[in-house]
Amino acid sequence: MLPILFLSLVATGALAASAYTPETAACPSNALVRSASSISDSEATWTTSRKAVADAALKAWLATALPSVDTSSLPTLALSISGGGFRSLLTGAGFIQALDGRDSNLSTAGLYQALTYHAGLSGGAWLLSAIAAENWPTISSLRDDVWEAQLAGGVLNSSSSTTVSDYYQIAADIVAKGSAGYPVSLTDPWGRILSYQIMAESEGAVGVTLSDIASLSNFTSYNAPFPIITASKINYTNGECAPAVDEALYEFNPYEFGSWSDDISAFVQTKYLGSNITAGSAEECVTGFDKIDWVLGTSSMLLNEYICNASLGVDVVDLFPSALVDAVERFTSADEYGYALVPNPFKGFNSSTATETSTISDLDNLYIVDGGESNHNVPILPLLEPTRNVSVLIINDNSSDDDEGFPDGISLVLAYEAAQTGRLTGRFPTVPAAGDFSTSQAQFFGCDEADAVTVIYLPNSDWTYASNTETLQLTYTSDETDAMILNGNQIAAQGGDENWGACLACGIMLKEVGEADLPMEQYALRQEHLRNLVESVNEGWNDSIPLAGTHPQPDYSVGFGREAFTESQRTKLLPFIGDFLFGDQSFFMATFHMYFPFLTCEVKCGTAGLEIADRQNAHSMTIAVRAVTELFLAVKRGDEVNRQILAFSFTHDHESVRIYGHYPVIDEQDTKYFRHTIHRFDFTALEGRDKWTAYRVTKNIYDEWLPGHFEKICSAIDQLPSELDFDVPALSEATGLSQDLGNLLQSGAGSTSAPNEQDHQSSNGVEDEATPDSSFTKTGVVKRSSKEEKGLSSS
Repeated sequence: MLPILFLSLVATGALAASAYTPETAACPSNALVRSASSISDSEATWTTSRKAVADAALKAWLATALPSVDTSSLPTLALSISGGGFRSLLTGAGFIQALDGRDSNLSTAGLYQALTYHAGLSGGAWLLSAIAAENWPTISSLRDDVWEAQLAGGVLNSSSSTTVSDYYQIAADIVAKGSAGYPVSLTDPWGRILSYQIMAESEGAVGVTLSDIASLSNFTSYNAPFPIITASKINYTNGECAPAVDEALYEFNPYEFGSWSDDISAFVQTKYLGSNITAGSAEECVTGFDKIDWVLGTSSMLLNEYICNASLGVDVVDLFPSALVDAVERFTSADEYGYALVPNPFKGFNSSTATETSTISDLDNLYIVDGGESNHNVPILPLLEPTRNVSVLIINDNSSDDDEGFPDGISLVLAYEAAQTGRLTGRFPTVPAAGDFSTSQAQFFGCDEADAVTVIYLPNSDWTYASNTETLQLTYTSDETDAMILNGNQIAAQGGDENWGACLACGIMLKEVGEADLPMEQYALRQEHLRNLVESVNEGWNDSIPLAGTHPQPDYSVGFGREAFTESQRTKLLPFIGDFLFGDQSFFMATFHMYFPFLTCEVKCGTAGLEIADRQNAHSMTIAVRAVTELFLAVKRGDEVNRQILAFSFTHDHESVRIYGHYPVIDEQDTKYFRHTIHRFDFTALEGRDKWTAYRVTKNIYDEWLPGHFEKICSAIDQLPSELDFDVPALSEATGLSQDLGNLLQSGAGSTSAPNEQDHQSSNGVEDEATPDSSFTKTGVVKRSSKEEKGLSSS
């Protein structure tokens, strides 16, 4: 509690005028408010000049990343960093540092200089504000000079680095603003306190406005991207606690504040925000309302959720020093102070581009909250506006969506849904459902959609540090700050992969030059984890040991190529593969080029045809699962593959798709093979809801399941002995390996039984009462030589 003397000084106006208080000013000669038919003339002029500077930077970066690519036509690049409190500020800072040619030597260094736009929300807006308001310093300087010390003290606690004298000043700022007749809320102390933590300027850059950024040297020389901060509209007067999922977004930039939404569709000059404007005109204007700390506080204002929902158990009054709450409550009631408040610049304004009736035209004040509350935690939609002409959107998503506190991609899905009508139609690419694509590594979307932006999605992941910190964690030690920033580096650089720069350059340039004009080797690097694979079409698996005398011949199959394995691993496999010139067959091979197949596809017409295709897939995949099973049994690791899906099959015609997982059930010396139905569907039903399902499953097999599967196979091969003595019967005693290995080196085929084609419906591949008693049963050899069958000597 601040001393009574201080409060009395405030009450009598004896304190000096505050730099936080807006001031009256003459109105501009041009229109204060306009309809949202396009970006402003000021932005259009500025971005034209910025694009020329950005293109030069992009050419310089491409000269290293992808030297032979044609740079006669270059895309417009934008960066979007999500909300997520200090988690997003620090992770996003590391991300930017990795892109900043002044501050990094990673393969991505120089791309920040190639951006035309940079958008942020909530924690991402804190970061953008700290950078832009300080004329774009390096992340290293902010980390060393501000954040390491300030964030260690924390925010809103007794050990905070914000001192009592700072609270004196913040309370005085609020009282001065309120006494001058401007609306105040808890956004004001929230933004002011945050600015003390993240800004290099004294007193939290109290005198800096968003519109001031337009006069900073790096902005006027076009050496920085155009900053955009977003927040969400809320219909407070309708009693809403939180904005609707499709609620309007407000955007702040150095030139304008407003919304592209169908019901508002208008912008006001940022410099004059806070003026008493009606029907687009004002008798007297105000400047200085757009303080950068108020803007960054507005973008992260989520206290309304706690005020409206007592069940959350948070009393927002307890979050602030009582003197700051007292200062706010002198002017604003408790039912309104959980929102950011600003005099409504669109009161009585009829936008010529609005297609819906305005819900705010009668309001004296606008009510604004954190944009993440409307499920747009990544500021995407403003960057899809056609007049901004963004071609490539790089997204650093630091949301806390899943149970572990990492993003699951829901913001991409919601952006896609929002871009299905009106002027944004087709601007955002098709994306799988949230959780159906990898969020542990980079993802590219829209590469094959000409009218959509290319989205390069780089979500938060724990490359070098557990960066899934709580959104409300307000204190970070200097070591934690450094570790979070370093992990952000690794997200941008994808762990320092030496090929990432070329891969990223391909994604950026693909639509400009076309796939045919990309250097093919570099283009292939976009799918480097697939380079170990081989595929076959309608090719008999003649190098495999058949189950019942007939080799499978799937319509399409995928497995590992010979070059996928090291020389040492190939040497260890050789005794089990034999010599194809003599017709040797192996458990571990399908064709001469394909080892350990794991995926097949059969195409037939009609219900009867699909049943045949199912049986053909079951035949092929039993051989595939048997290969991995026998390898792991041989090295006494059968438990690791027991009841685990080891292969996949797809059966389909022109309408229906059936997707199966195949797995072994190992019971001591008896092994049986089963399949589990992953999904059956008609991709023409329900207006094509499932038209991308097969693609999503296939991509997840390749991106999520395959790397671990291959790693396990290699680890088992590594355990095979380097040299085998075929004359030593007690192999398990000599090597510690299973006696089965000795059996596997014997010639001759083991017995088989006919398959039972019933499905097993357990989602985790565990046998239950509905499981058939038998499928294909275990056989006893890994290699069978045709030489013995023909009576030839093995010598």
